Amino acid sequence: MKPAGITSLAVRIAGTYTRDATVLSQKLARPDLLGPQITIKMRKIFKYFYILSLLASTLSPLVAFVNPVLGLLLALTALVELALPNITIATWRRMLAWGLDRETPAVLTYLLPYASGPKYLADVIVGAPRDHFTWLRWEADRLEYILKLGHDPLSALRELARTTPSKKLREALLDYVNTHELGAPRSQVTMRLLERALAEARGQWRGYIELAKGIIESVVALTMSLVVLAPIGFMASKDLAPLALIPAILSPVGALALISMRPAIGEGDTGGEIPLLAVAGAFASTIAFFTAGWKIAVAILAILTIIVEYRSHLAFRAEEKATMVLREIAVGARYGRFTHERITEALPAASKVLRALVSALTYAGKLGVSEALINVYRVLEEAREARLSSKGQGLVLTGVAVLTPPVSIYMINMLANLAKGGEALGITSNPQSLAVYLAAASPLIPVIGAALWRGRKLSLIPSLTALVLSLAAYFILG
Repeated sequence: MKPAGITSLAVRIAGTYTRDATVLSQKLARPDLLGPQITIKMRKIFKYFYILSLLASTLSPLVAFVNPVLGLLLALTALVELALPNITIATWRRMLAWGLDRETPAVLTYLLPYASGPKYLADVIVGAPRDHFTWLRWEADRLEYILKLGHDPLSALRELARTTPSKKLREALLDYVNTHELGAPRSQVTMRLLERALAEARGQWRGYIELAKGIIESVVALTMSLVVLAPIGFMASKDLAPLALIPAILSPVGALALISMRPAIGEGDTGGEIPLLAVAGAFASTIAFFTAGWKIAVAILAILTIIVEYRSHLAFRAEEKATMVLREIAVGARYGRFTHERITEALPAASKVLRALVSALTYAGKLGVSEALINVYRVLEEAREARLSSKGQGLVLTGVAVLTPPVSIYMINMLANLAKGGEALGITSNPQSLAVYLAAASPLIPVIGAALWRGRKLSLIPSLTALVLSLAAYFILG
């Protein structure tokens, strides 16, 4: 075959592959299921996945004649590339479900002022502030696309509920649609929405507290297990000291994860500066313990504790003041006294949620701001009470985490005395090195308990207490 013919054949094959890949990507990535924006992005990526998969599957038999192993790897690569689009969509929908589940109480609270008005909830969701609802905006774009296909507002909401990956959002939307279609008065629709918002706020905090308790107890158990392993390492002449770094790393990582997973409603928006500063301070203390000595470690931790506590105190005061303002305007609205300007003073009490609610309450002011504001306040207060209920459990677990390093060090020091008698038997390891590592890691271990106790207003007081008690256990009791 002439070179020109080979080139023409290659061009035709490439064109066929491109057309087939485009068709496959369009069938898989559908805007009514994913939304128009994400669909455009995914189709571009999936097209290249499919082209590479088709090319690899075509070349794999030819390569197998020369190298069977390489041909098999090429065929497996084609299968992986073929499956990647489905894996990408499944991963995205799981992430979206997680985000929507977290936002559902806040979304339902935002919808409350509109429920008693003539505006369809579908239009409200489409027009929801994108900056305040990070995950809902993707479903809002998809709902807007469904409406453009010719669906009426109620059937569009039903279609959105049928295809959304979030179980909580699905149940809330179906509850609203069914109540509306049965011809219930708007007051009944509002009441159903309020009940759902209250239940979601309580349930979200309850689930979060149980998850946090499990993670904290795991870190504490892992730390205490080092005491059990110490005699084994002693008898086997193995140094287990580096194992103390495992809970020391898991604790701050788990703390930041817990803070990022806290429900979006019921807590003031203090940003991430305080928890990041607290975790960095605990790490700095541990590093200073190894590099500059325990005195420098205590000094660094004490200074940063004062800074973090001062920042947290300011955040506490702002949230308490805002909560009082919100309570006053909720009571005042019941008697017809409502000023749009004053509600901005309550913004720190509800984070981004209340910023979105300001526009909703402005709309409700034409129809009945009293009922809307009282309903919103009920949900926010319910979420706040659920969050405050975690403080007692968090304080107890933080206390356990604080005592775990010094108790472990005391027990390990007792084993160190046995090590002196074991030298004659040829045992060269010394469990006391594990005690040193635990003392250095002690500022990090209680951080995860403080994450449940104080949330975004993280405290370094438990870390400083743990370090001081660990040093006392090492130098005085040891």
